[in-house]
Amino acid sequence: SSESAAAPRSKFGWLPKCTPRTPAVLLQKYVPITKWLPGYRHHLSTLKGDVIAGLTVGVMVVPQAMSYASVAGLKPVFGLYTAFIALIPYIFFGTSSHLITGPTAVMSLIVHNVVPKVWNGENVLEESVQWQHLAFTMAFFTGIVQFAMGLFDLGFVMNFISEPVIVGFTSAAALIIASTQISHLLGIPKCKAVGRSCYFYESVEYTVVSIADGTADLPTCVMAAVLCSFLLFS
Repeated sequence: SSESAAAPRSKFGWLPKCTPRTPAVLLQKYVPITKWLPGYRHHLSTLKGDVIAGLTVGVMVVPQAMSYASVAGLKPVFGLYTAFIALIPYIFFGTSSHLITGPTAVMSLIVHNVVPKVWNGENVLEESVQWQHLAFTMAFFTGIVQFAMGLFDLGFVMNFISEPVIVGFTSAAALIIASTQISHLLGIPKCKAVGRSCYFYESVEYTVVSIADGTADLPTCVMAAVLCSFLLFS
């Protein structure tokens, strides 16, 4: 049949037969820019839109990356590093124009929770050199794992993660991030716990108590309300 001819099978019947790949095919698979860049000259009409989109994203990513670094417990400059430097290799090795390259809110939250708050018997403070070293080490080994998964085409593993799990995880992450950042909107000190981050209910309780005690800074609250209104209704 045509199906068997299009997809040759091995002697086991249910496994697809491996076919040799030429160096050019392998190069286009692992370095996709060699595939789409030669054909881009036929779509120069989209160049203007691509430039505008790039400038727009570049302007938006600056404050966004700085806030993500704050969520991760790092200095804002490291958010800028991860936002721009990650895009350089993605130009050559990126396979999708829809994936987010760089820091995200969930990723920053995971970094903040995974970095140990106590190391070698000493407290690790946010934005300290030791905190930075631990975060960099985790990012390095995470990159090795991701590189290995991409090399062995293990993206299908995501098919085993159900949609309710992903939706629940992202929704919970949104609530946790909002509870940790609301102190900046109100001008109150950040909620802190001994040896760990504050839980969601602790952050909410701390915020309510701070507002009741009159700790919130009025000019900061007004500025936050104006900016949030601008983002919502503009």
